[in-house]
Amino acid sequence: MPRAASRLRTGGRCPAVTPIASVVIPAHNESTVIGRLLGALAPMTGTGELDVHVVCNGCDDDTSRVAGTFEAVRVHTLARPSKSAALNLGDEVAGDVFPRLYMDADIVADPAAVRGVVDALERGPALAAAPRLRVVLDGRPRPVRDFYDVFVRLPWVTDELVGSGFYGLSREGRARFDVFPDVLNDDLYIRSLFSSAERRAVSGCEFSIEAPRTTAALIRAKARVYAGTQEFLAIFEQAESSSTGPVHSRPLLVRRIAGHVRLWFDSPFWEMAHDRALWVPLANYGLVRMGAVALAQSYRLRHRQIGWEQDRTTRGDGSGGRATMSPPSGAPAERAPTEQSDGTGAGPRVAPASERSQPEL
Repeated sequence: MPRAASRLRTGGRCPAVTPIASVVIPAHNESTVIGRLLGALAPMTGTGELDVHVVCNGCDDDTSRVAGTFEAVRVHTLARPSKSAALNLGDEVAGDVFPRLYMDADIVADPAAVRGVVDALERGPALAAAPRLRVVLDGRPRPVRDFYDVFVRLPWVTDELVGSGFYGLSREGRARFDVFPDVLNDDLYIRSLFSSAERRAVSGCEFSIEAPRTTAALIRAKARVYAGTQEFLAIFEQAESSSTGPVHSRPLLVRRIAGHVRLWFDSPFWEMAHDRALWVPLANYGLVRMGAVALAQSYRLRHRQIGWEQDRTTRGDGSGGRATMSPPSGAPAERAPTEQSDGTGAGPRVAPASERSQPEL
């Protein structure tokens, strides 16, 4: 396997302190946004308090150059776009520095958020942790604002959120799995490995994500989430079936309808429906969800797969908000070896059904 290119800018100074954590940032054509994150982390990176690795994968823009302008940020490059390969390479080059924080290039997290997560992981008993989520909604249309008004009330967010762009793992937590599998939704995969008691959403600190600026862009983004969730559930059912026998004891349609009915009555949707102020947000949330499911299904019916998409409306690159797409999950992945890897490319380990949390909706 060809080795990834790496470079480091130190500004002629040596790191002043031992890193308190390592950071892995996979980046695919993120030149317009990655500077926000690296700039926010700069007070810790420049002194050596953080060991930051940006893994540019399949970039044909200036992501590598932009990341390389930040002092002490290590920049690595992979030839083809693959988030899982970027995460695995990041694990390899980060070595033995723990806790390990994984951040999407388009979020913003400041030193307070980093220290809060590191402290939570070092104190325990949490094996996975993240700051609280803040969604930037300034200037967004009503359907987008309504969608997130409902979204932040769902168990994905309220039940010890670990994911949606930022999560950290302790050494013990990272040992819970071998390599990142080639799946669309790495957040859901990581969350599935830990029970609620093993996760921690850290109070008193936050990271922010930019909501899509148009309803159409939101639908495209959630179509990817839906496709990733369906992919993950299929992997789980396959694993469960191989260990306990067939799980398709009832017709597929009946099981899916029953699942949706159970979701409505066993979740905050039922409680929210009693609040008249949330009726319109719930309606808009439902419309976005239906649009996302329909879009994902249309790709499936056309034998196309949704890859690692980006919302260009929040990146200001003049693309008109159209999502860009990397090769879909299932395409041959360029994987970097890790200390834990045995080279077999083993599939993901999923937690028992009793420990799984509700996926992002």
